[in-house]
Amino acid sequence: MKPMYQGQIDVFCAAYAVVNAMRHLRAIRLLTCRELFHEALLDLARDENAFRDALNQETDYTRWVDSMLERQKRLGGLQVQYPFPLDDTQPAGMPHDPAFPPTQDISLEELWATLGAWFAGGTRRAALFQFVRYIFPNKTQIRHWTCCCSMEDTTLRLYDSSLDAGALHHLERDWLITDAHNAIIGNVLIVPYTVRLLRSRFEQI
Repeated sequence: MKPMYQGQIDVFCAAYAVVNAMRHLRAIRLLTCRELFHEALLDLARDENAFRDALNQETDYTRWVDSMLERQKRLGGLQVQYPFPLDDTQPAGMPHDPAFPPTQDISLEELWATLGAWFAGGTRRAALFQFVRYIFPNKTQIRHWTCCCSMEDTTLRLYDSSLDAGALHHLERDWLITDAHNAIIGNVLIVPYTVRLLRSRFEQI
């Protein structure tokens, strides 16, 4: 029986994604990563219902991600774009059926072009998003937030927190979909409204 490793049984990948984005963009050190993570947990713990929703994975975590990003924006040097916001009838941050995130009329081609243009536009950039994996034998879902650090041809490179043996550290275009209703085993859904595009104000363009 192997011991559990830190992060294996928590559900805080959204916070790890933000921390890793800051590490990628700003090369922040371990103690700064820890402070950022602790601040995020304290913020979430102030609302018992929100904290419970996070623990039970009954939220999409977008409000938590955005609150962490807002804190970093106030510190200066970080710019964030939200390319695929939900409309007023489907507010981001509200709990959704994890099997079917809100449908948006965002094609894979549009998503791919948006990410490609973003990474081609400068050197110190990242993208945060939630993806959903559909795996054997019964389309079991794994929902996970990640930090994408670069794009190469048909591959998205992930700067990811997971140490699981089956963890994904890259995403191939052929695997991807943007509509949960089209999912088959082997697909990876990038949930469009969760995409946050990050850049350092000090990047070299």
